[in-house]
Amino acid sequence: MFRSTESSPFSNLFRYLTLRATKQRCLFFGGAVFVVAMIPGAASATTSIEAVDPTHFRVCADPNNLPYSNKKGEGFENKIAELFAKQLNRPLTYSWQPLGPAFLTNTLNAKICDVVIGVPAGAASMLNTNPYYRMTYVMVYRKDSGIKATSIADPAMKKLKIGVVAGTVTNFLIDENDLLQNMTGYSIRNDVQIQPVPDQMIEDLKNKVIDVALMAGPTVSYWAKKEQLDVTMMPLENAKRPGGRMDYFITMGVRHGENDWKRELNDAIRKMQPQINEILSSYGVPILKMVGPPVQISGPEQPAAGESDAATPPKESSAPDKAGAKPAPGEAPPK
Repeated sequence: MFRSTESSPFSNLFRYLTLRATKQRCLFFGGAVFVVAMIPGAASATTSIEAVDPTHFRVCADPNNLPYSNKKGEGFENKIAELFAKQLNRPLTYSWQPLGPAFLTNTLNAKICDVVIGVPAGAASMLNTNPYYRMTYVMVYRKDSGIKATSIADPAMKKLKIGVVAGTVTNFLIDENDLLQNMTGYSIRNDVQIQPVPDQMIEDLKNKVIDVALMAGPTVSYWAKKEQLDVTMMPLENAKRPGGRMDYFITMGVRHGENDWKRELNDAIRKMQPQINEILSSYGVPILKMVGPPVQISGPEQPAAGESDAATPPKESSAPDKAGAKPAPGEAPPK
C-alpha cells in the first residue's frame, strides 16, 4: 500500500535515504536529496581558487523544509547558520532552492552561496567539514498504543501496520524482516507538496491508520508536537551491509578545493559545539554520541560547557513538549 501525500520536498537529515543509479548515488536525508558521484575524483578538482565571499556568510538552503530550514528562519539549521554568522562576524544571507537533484547545481556549484548546513559525511559531491552531530532513523509509535517492541525484528511487528518513506534505507529493514505485507509506503515527490510527508505519517499514527512509523529522527519531535501526539522513539540498528546504515554523521558541505574555508568552519564547529548541541536539544532532535552503536535514547540533554558530544541517555524516549524555539505558523519539523 502506498499513500501519496501532497507535501513539501523537505527533510533530514540529515537531518538521508539511499538510492542507486548507474553512475551516481542519491542520498536523501528526511526527504532532502543530494546527488553523490560514484566515479572516483569526478566531483573534485586538482586545483581550485576559493570563491568564498569574505564579507558575508552565504548559506544554501531549502525555503520550506521544517524543522531544518525555512524562509522565516524557524528551522534548527537556520539557528545554526545564525550562530556561525555571529561567530564569523559576517552578515547572514541565503540562496533559496528546494532540495532535489538540482539543488547543488543551482546553489553551491553556481557559487551564489558558500555552505550547505546539514550534509551527511561522505557526500562526494561536496567537501565535508568535521561532523557536528550524529543523527539516526527511529522507530516511532504512540505511547498509548500498548506496543512493547524495541526493534524491527520483534515478532510482534508482523501484526502491525508500518509506515515507511518509499526509497529510503528503512526499506532494507522491512525487506529483511519479511514485513512487506505490513508496509504502508509514503512517496516524496520533487514538485511542491501541500503536506510534508513526516507530518502525514505522524497524523496517520495519531489516527491509527498505521501502528508504527520508521522516520528520520530530526523530524519526529517537531511533527509530533504539531499533532499533539505523545510518542515513543527507538533508534534503528544499523543494517549489516554497505550502504544500509541507519545513522549518519552530519557535517557542513563546501565546494571541493576550498580547504581554507573548510578549516575555518571546522574551527568554528569546535568552538561552538556546546551551542550547537543546545540548539539541537531545543528542537528535540534525537542524536547519538559520535562513537558507539545506536542505543535507546530519550532525547538530547543540554550538554555541559565544552562538551562536544551530545548526550545519549540510556532508555526510550517520548517527543519533548517543546520541539522548536519558533514553531511555524499553522504547523500542520525531521532532518
